Amino acid sequence: MNDIVRRDPRAEWIARNRLHPLHAAMQSAQGGEVRWMGPHGVIRKNPHAVGFVGPNGIRRIDRSGGQQGSGVRRASVAQEAQLPLHVVEQPAFLVAVVPDMVGGRLSSHDKDLLGLARKLAGNDGAVLAVVFGEHKESAFDSAGVDRLLHLSGGEYDGYAPEQRILALRNLENQLAPRHWLFPDSRNGGGELGRRLAAALGERPAGRVWQVEDGRCIGRAGAG
Repeated sequence: MNDIVRRDPRAEWIARNRLHPLHAAMQSAQGGEVRWMGPHGVIRKNPHAVGFVGPNGIRRIDRSGGQQGSGVRRASVAQEAQLPLHVVEQPAFLVAVVPDMVGGRLSSHDKDLLGLARKLAGNDGAVLAVVFGEHKESAFDSAGVDRLLHLSGGEYDGYAPEQRILALRNLENQLAPRHWLFPDSRNGGGELGRRLAAALGERPAGRVWQVEDGRCIGRAGAG
């Protein structure tokens, strides 16, 4: 079945002609005016059944018959495509990502970073997401996360870069990720990345906007 709206000229003519014998029956069948005889012999009419609801949610009254006589569009239900998930049972290495999680959810910047981590991991590696504090996110798997490490506790609440760096250094000693990725933003990711690089004695690549063929391309003023 297609979604093409087809007009019915005869139905439009009957809807415009209130003296037609089928006018009342057509109005009732299409949810139009409904009349009935009251107990005192007075014709009653349901005002809520008059007109139609437009795309803005406002009820409109079309007395020309064009709306009543037009065909009904069959709304197609949009279904979200379910792509198969990439499962890594025994990863050869890890790519660690520490998202900002502003408001407890993955931001567009976080998702871009996870996409880059997925690209760096390839088919043999796995993406590890390290999340501090409480969160509301439930779609880590569809964002490209293979492993999730949730560190909760009062010591990680608010502005606590020292405690978070201590936890990340312990993670470096235990799992030794091949890459560390932080969102270079003002929400804490840029500071945490530079603090961790200083603690590990590594030179960070700041303000990177593209990674290709083993090269990092960054904007001017990166530090």
